[in-house]
Amino acid sequence: MRKRLYQFLINLLEGVIDQHGSRIIKHIDLWNMNVEYAEIDGIFATPAVFIEFHEVKYESFNGPAGTLQKGDINFSLHIVTQSIATSDAGSSTQQIALEFFDIIDAIHAHLNQKSNPGIGSLRRILSQTNHNHSQLLESIETYTTMLKDLSARIN
Repeated sequence: MRKRLYQFLINLLEGVIDQHGSRIIKHIDLWNMNVEYAEIDGIFATPAVFIEFHEVKYESFNGPAGTLQKGDINFSLHIVTQSIATSDAGSSTQQIALEFFDIIDAIHAHLNQKSNPGIGSLRRILSQTNHNHSQLLESIETYTTMLKDLSARIN
């Protein structure tokens, strides 16, 4: 169930493109405290998106093939960019410094309300901007969706 969602998200994220038709996201992976351990584990290409799954509360229901489960799941996209300029009002580097907001908007525009068989519409429910960063800027966008799990079908 989560594997199907993960692969669906990868396909969507790979389709986020800029005005020139180039892929925006350079690295996609599961979340594993990647920003904290970047100095130890080595740096990854940015912009990067790391997918973190939150707990799923399952509900059973009877379908034509037996007992099935579905659940609402929240997941977070940790969007990581390089922080290379200052965003001071009037600064000549302000536009470059604020480009990470454009990346977040492009990702949301591409994911908003998308669905797939067994995966409900993706809906953003929370945004968190990191205001305590050094070289890597991490923004967290949390979405919710409904998943149907058919893995335990009774034949």
